[in-house]
Amino acid sequence: MTTLHDLAYAARHPWQAVRYLRHRDLISCEECARHLPPMPVIIEAGAFDGGNTREFLEHWPSGTVYAFEPVPTAFRRLQTVAEDFPGRVFPQPLAIGRKAGMAVMHVSQTAAGGGEQSSSLLPPAATLEEFPFVEFTGVTTEVEVVTLDAWAQERGVERVDFLWLDLQGLELDALRGAEGLLRDCSAIHCEVQNLALYEGAPLYPEVHAWLADHEFRPVREAIFRRGGNVLFARR
Repeated sequence: MTTLHDLAYAARHPWQAVRYLRHRDLISCEECARHLPPMPVIIEAGAFDGGNTREFLEHWPSGTVYAFEPVPTAFRRLQTVAEDFPGRVFPQPLAIGRKAGMAVMHVSQTAAGGGEQSSSLLPPAATLEEFPFVEFTGVTTEVEVVTLDAWAQERGVERVDFLWLDLQGLELDALRGAEGLLRDCSAIHCEVQNLALYEGAPLYPEVHAWLADHEFRPVREAIFRRGGNVLFARR
């Protein structure tokens, strides 16, 4: 849905507008692969129904994916994808954050149902106006939150090459709980926000600055007025 705000932003950022019209906020596996080893270990956080999970496994036939999805209805759909790739994808019914514990997930819906992909541990803010087709009707669920460093130590995961973070405002918290894993990580695909779509969510400049302090630089920005996705690679 294009608004006057979008048109004004496009006038100020024409190159972003052209790319967004052609590719939306997508960054291909081919582009990510330029910064990864041929058999990557991938953590996908916010896996939803496994659509991206399947894409990763098909693009990297010898890769391994740990797919995190804490919303129970979405997790069940993710499990059906995992059944097609035995021994290569490991679904995790967990949320990721800076601290471990239990937390309340605000569950999103769409008119057609199955729209949990906008669910967040943060209450919705500007997303209510910016994406009116996404509904938050007060449905919540309690989920377990882990830090990636503690989870990896417990599971014996010694190396992660690629982080794919789609956490509706919790990406920076997830990164802060993964500083140990980041030392060997090659690339990060991170959803970012230019507007506070969720209460308390950091905006892109803050995420950019934190990752720069940890030796990652943006190599592809697929963003527009509200935000989008950015591929970071190690310097």
